Amino acid sequence: MGVGADKAAIDLRDRVRVTIGGRDITAGLRDMKVNQRINDLPDAWVEIANDELRAGNPNYRADAQIVGLKGGKETPMFTGIVHKVAPATADSTRIDFVATMIHLKEQRTGGMGMGEGSDGPGLIWSLLRASGVPEDRIDIPGAPFEKEAPFIVVAPVTGLEASERIDVATATILPDTNQFNFEGLAPPEATAEFKEAAAFAVATAQARSLFEAEQIGIAAIDLALDAISLSAEFADAVSPDGGLRSFERKATLANPRRKEITLTECLTSEDRWLREPMKNPFGGLLNSSVVGQLDLASAIGPGDPLSLAISAWNRASKSAEPLETVSALSEAIEFCLAGISMHRMFSAEERRSLTAVANAWSDEKKERIAGLVAQVNVPPLQVRLAHVLNSERIPHSEEDMDAIRAARNARNDALHGRPMHTPVPAQTRVALAFVNRLITYRLHSKMDPADE
Repeated sequence: MGVGADKAAIDLRDRVRVTIGGRDITAGLRDMKVNQRINDLPDAWVEIANDELRAGNPNYRADAQIVGLKGGKETPMFTGIVHKVAPATADSTRIDFVATMIHLKEQRTGGMGMGEGSDGPGLIWSLLRASGVPEDRIDIPGAPFEKEAPFIVVAPVTGLEASERIDVATATILPDTNQFNFEGLAPPEATAEFKEAAAFAVATAQARSLFEAEQIGIAAIDLALDAISLSAEFADAVSPDGGLRSFERKATLANPRRKEITLTECLTSEDRWLREPMKNPFGGLLNSSVVGQLDLASAIGPGDPLSLAISAWNRASKSAEPLETVSALSEAIEFCLAGISMHRMFSAEERRSLTAVANAWSDEKKERIAGLVAQVNVPPLQVRLAHVLNSERIPHSEEDMDAIRAARNARNDALHGRPMHTPVPAQTRVALAFVNRLITYRLHSKMDPADE
């Protein structure tokens, strides 16, 4: 950089702060631009010195923010995600950002419409939430509703025929959609796709927005369809109430599921939308230059724990179901840490002493104690993970650990029958990136043990 350019960069660094996932990379800032577009999503780019980028080592799957600094005040200039990273000069890198709402463009949306009296701010708030923006990052006056309102959520169902109304669990199954208003919900093919089903599941929700109502309704509909499958596949001749049951084997082959298109409508206003709340159907193409950046093929083989970790991570990354995502992430970490040896906390003599305590107890109690003693030298996952991260010098941050804890807590909630608190999308992206890094570094260590 010349003297003038260097002075301009210093002045720029005094006026803004650039962070990616909590990592401040402003010290390397050379140039930047924020585009507040009117008819398209806002975007931005920054040029960062490579030395500072290496020192900061940001996670490109984490949220990014550019903040203006003036008179001791901070003014958000741009919030989004990393879109593309490529060399700018021999010693600097350009990072392109795009607004978080890009997720909406990447989703298949089965048309979207709203009634004439629809609440515009509320719809925008719901769109932002649907794209993954946390609620505490949205400030739109009048949105969401101050008080909860009644909504209905309707989804067409496959694998089920309904000749009459069926009330089951948390939803109602209807044979047609005659009572619902589809006027204005373009495009026509979306409405046609919705109506062609042989059954429709309807749930009610008390919520402050279309997005919240949709999430509540979808959960209720999925539960109802799961309950229908459970009932249909009950195979005992005698039911719990003592009655004899009918049975058809073909019922065990059916899979009642909602289509990924949902109508959500407020009953006290004209707010409504018709959309497909699902992930991108993964139609993108990988460029060979990206694939070739990590040469790890020689470190993996079928059945190897790290190979199983890769497969589990890929399932987590591609799944549209929150429970499958957090479960697969936990599997990936377990596989990645398989075989980790650590200092034994209890010696053989100490373990025998612990077992001897139960000698005078019943056989059932002795068996329980023996099982517990057998596990005393198996450290918890968090301890093994911390050991590997520190001993193998794998980069990690508190944000990474928070994201993993959120995913593990959600998985444990589901495992133990508690209501699952799903991590927000931003946390899930951070967790996916962290587990990817964990596997990648462990594979690299396997290929070149001298680096450990």
